[in-house]
Amino acid sequence: MNLNSYHNILDKLKVFTKRYYTKMLIKGVLLFAVLGLLFFLGLMGIEYFLWLGSSGRLFLLLIFLAIEVFLLYRYIAIPLFYLFKVR
Repeated sequence: MNLNSYHNILDKLKVFTKRYYTKMLIKGVLLFAVLGLLFFLGLMGIEYFLWLGSSGRLFLLLIFLAIEVFLLYRYIAIPLFYLFKVR
């Protein structure tokens, strides 16, 4: 195999991985926004119908923050890590 063709294959692979993880990042941003909004509306509905006290609202807030951090990591941070070759 010629060294020039080897570099050509590596360049094509680089372009493909950049395009793939860019698409994954765009999909992740959309999923993060939609799932975060749906979860937020669900929690607000729970709070509205149950009239929770301050400890119940704090619990809902902590659950919301935990889910949002998970969604941020899963759908945005991981594709960014792969895109910038950190991982």
